[in-house]
Amino acid sequence: MNIGTNIAELRKEKRWTQAQLAERVGVSEQAVSKWETCQTSPDVSLFPLLADLFGVSTDRLFGYERKSYEESVKQILKETADAHDNAREIGILSDGLRRFPNSAKLKTGLAFALFIRGRITEDREGKEASVSRAVRLCLDAEKTGVTPEEKQEALTVLSRIYAENGEYEKALEAALRIDADRYHLRAVNLANLRHQAGDGKREELRQTAEADLWRLWWASEMIQNILLNDAMEGGEYERARSFCRARRTNLSLYDEGNADFALCHKIENAERAAQIAKSLGQREECLAALKEFACLAERVPETAARLQDCTIGRWNPVFFRHTETGDPDLDLKEEYFDSLDPAPLYRSFDAFFGEDPAWKAFREAEASSGNGDA
Repeated sequence: MNIGTNIAELRKEKRWTQAQLAERVGVSEQAVSKWETCQTSPDVSLFPLLADLFGVSTDRLFGYERKSYEESVKQILKETADAHDNAREIGILSDGLRRFPNSAKLKTGLAFALFIRGRITEDREGKEASVSRAVRLCLDAEKTGVTPEEKQEALTVLSRIYAENGEYEKALEAALRIDADRYHLRAVNLANLRHQAGDGKREELRQTAEADLWRLWWASEMIQNILLNDAMEGGEYERARSFCRARRTNLSLYDEGNADFALCHKIENAERAAQIAKSLGQREECLAALKEFACLAERVPETAARLQDCTIGRWNPVFFRHTETGDPDLDLKEEYFDSLDPAPLYRSFDAFFGEDPAWKAFREAEASSGNGDA
């Protein structure tokens, strides 16, 4: 039991300063400071008052029911998900909030359920009341949320509510309050609210959403590559092969805009696939990867010759044509090879394949095309 630590945590949930808590309890700020640093403890007569101020039981104040509190909230949310009925969901969450009035998760859950009620009801006054209460709950959940995830969930729902009710500026403000480390949520919220804003924001939606799509795709590509490298360096070749296959799919997502999209990364990934197969002693798979490498490498001279501008909007106009904003900070550039000599790579596999007829045929074909030595 550490009542001082619990008081500090509950005070922070309320977003109160030590001075504000002291004023409500009727003690000095120094007294609250001493409680929270465990130098002293509150007088026993203050326990019911503190519990009432924080909206918790005295057991929670002493920390006895921390685990059961979290499990209870989790169970309430599960019952809500299993209800499959908006009215029942609202009832379950409302009852839960009466038991746990400080739970940001329950506030956000109830806000979303009320938002859905507002969407489906034909009663105009009922809709306005539901939406108004949902907004208040989200704002309160943002303030009282203990973890970053709780705050961001509240802001996500709040932004969506504002957007669907035509309050674009408020929706934008809420979305921009999402922390940078939750960028994916911010990007989705901004795209959604600009879509909700209608034709007046259509061009802005396309520019920002396509730029965010590029950033998120590029981040995914970089992270997959890092994890692939990590698996290879650790000798986890089966795991590396899985990442290699996933990366190959990811690199081909936007081929409809240009079959040479991410060409240099596809070439690199094919080379990695060959190295992994070699490490696993799988000749057939290794040769297949090298043949893929060869096909991709053949496209390098033509691609380099025609590529006058590697800005992503021109490189891949189907998916990213609206990203031509002229902003140099967007860094919406594709990478490509000016030239590529496959011969050194092929030579590094000669010992592995030995006198394999299929390998010798491949090497002879590449040599005759000028893409490798015999």
